[in-house]
Amino acid sequence: MNRIKNTIHPIWVVCLLLASTAAHAISLEQALAQHKITARYTYNTESVHYEKPVLAHITNLTNSALRIEIPVGTIFQPADDGEQDIIVSTPEVIALRAKESTQHAIHGKCIESDDAAGEDGSTFSLQHKTDNSDLLAVLKYLDEKKITASLAQKAVWCITNKHGLEEIYDLDDDVANDLRTYIAELTDQPLPEPETMNDYRYSYDATPAMTVFGTINLQFSRTADVQIAMFNKDGVIVRELFRFENLTPGPHRLKYTFDNSVYTDDEYTVKVIRNGDVLLKRVIRMG
Repeated sequence: MNRIKNTIHPIWVVCLLLASTAAHAISLEQALAQHKITARYTYNTESVHYEKPVLAHITNLTNSALRIEIPVGTIFQPADDGEQDIIVSTPEVIALRAKESTQHAIHGKCIESDDAAGEDGSTFSLQHKTDNSDLLAVLKYLDEKKITASLAQKAVWCITNKHGLEEIYDLDDDVANDLRTYIAELTDQPLPEPETMNDYRYSYDATPAMTVFGTINLQFSRTADVQIAMFNKDGVIVRELFRFENLTPGPHRLKYTFDNSVYTDDEYTVKVIRNGDVLLKRVIRMG
């Protein structure tokens, strides 16, 4: 009598192992509702309100790998009403092994320009995705065009806080002009007059009436996107002073200037931001 030989091919073993360890994709809201994870959210003091302002502290409670997804448009609301709500600006994916805990920096933009940025100890709660179609359209445009930093923040404020289109200006005029035109058409409003865009408040090319200047010496070990920006006492950006994408490794002497007849607060903080993280802070006291 012929005996049937029970064998399992090695390739099937590999496939079974991969299937058993494959991460299950699930939204952050669903994972919380199904008690698959615990999560808390704090302000990221190592970044700024338009780069990676929210830190998600997440623990996988299951015995399986998870792939947590956070869609663009998701809102994080601070516990302090005087601090900024943050909206997710880039699709986020957080991979977790079974029982793993992790900390993940979430890319987002402030949607309350009149409120203060978060600070050490600030916390958030997860809210639903916005239903503001104009805001979602602008976030999609920014993500597709890879527009980041303060220019992206100014575009968001044009929707959420009704800032004027003249506030959309950039070192790259073509990018700024295209973005300004897109929002004008989306929201059915006229473009600013050319003379308005020559005002120092809305231009990098206008000559300042009075000048404060400074120099920062830095050494970079690898290529980086670098920005120098000026923030008010509430941690809210008031002007970008310098930006360079793909700054080469090595020593750099970075210069910045601003018109102190326009920016008249008693104190500002100048921050050097590298790849979305604050590298250096300098407090400037006026008078």
